[in-house]
Amino acid sequence: MKAQTRIWWLFHLLVIYVFLQFSWWAYMLFDLNTLLFEQNDILKQLKPPGSPAIIAEGETLDKKLWMIVGEGSVFLFLLLIGVLYLHRVIRKEIAIARQQKNFLMSVTHEFNSPLASIKLALQTLLRRNLPKEKNDKILTNALSETERLGGLVDNLLLATRIENSNYHLYRESADLSNFVSDFLEKSALTVNASHQVELQVEPDIEFSFDSLAVASILSNLLENAAKYSPKGSCIQVILQKKGAEIALKVADEGQGIPSEERQRVFDKFYRVGNEETRNTKGTGLGLYLTRFLVSVHQGTIRISDNNPRGTIFDLRFKNA
Repeated sequence: MKAQTRIWWLFHLLVIYVFLQFSWWAYMLFDLNTLLFEQNDILKQLKPPGSPAIIAEGETLDKKLWMIVGEGSVFLFLLLIGVLYLHRVIRKEIAIARQQKNFLMSVTHEFNSPLASIKLALQTLLRRNLPKEKNDKILTNALSETERLGGLVDNLLLATRIENSNYHLYRESADLSNFVSDFLEKSALTVNASHQVELQVEPDIEFSFDSLAVASILSNLLENAAKYSPKGSCIQVILQKKGAEIALKVADEGQGIPSEERQRVFDKFYRVGNEETRNTKGTGLGLYLTRFLVSVHQGTIRISDNNPRGTIFDLRFKNA
């Protein structure tokens, strides 16, 4: 932050210096031309007739000053455009640097947290002879943390492939209803432990989709819903046909997303707040990847308010 503040101060000082120099240059030109015309009038009186004039015939002080004003205005206009463009570039670079800093801090925490939990679980199992019930609970928690760590790695790898334009979609026609139901049953280990998941799936919906991509979409939306809604609250997953479209909705009972934030949450690394003060987990990649994977399926995603509180992520795909 200190380096970014210094950059801003330096930029504004340079802008102020340039405009002061421009103002001084304009004043000097005005003063010089005024003095030149005054000296020319004096020389006209002293020089013999027929001597060459210092200033060409037809030139007047007003004409000269207006020429300086015109050229100065063009220069000032171009200077202002350059300053505004540079200001935007610096702001963008600072925002990117801040997002990358937050991303590195969050990734470090996201890796350390499950690794520490898994390590503790294994150490407990090695050092203590616990009843089978407690052993199973510890192993279940360790497996849950392992799946969360695997999901994080998958998101990082997918983001890298997208960044390098190395992502390829492998679509196959299959029963989307069965796929969604099976996926949610498998993810019960991580989501149902803290929230109630209500599933409303219309049967026999055929769709051409990439199974890994749709699994990533569901995983990221469920994780986002669980992350920003109270423990024990309900998360609804709804899959149904809507005319020529297939609608997939994930609704939570959380804090909601302000309308001014609803487009920015899909930006890479974007998270509300600061990593040093934020309590929720995450890297700012989940919704970015979700929007990308929805778009490559020729789908759309939008955010709306849930009733009475919370957020609905509404995904629509064309039912070819």
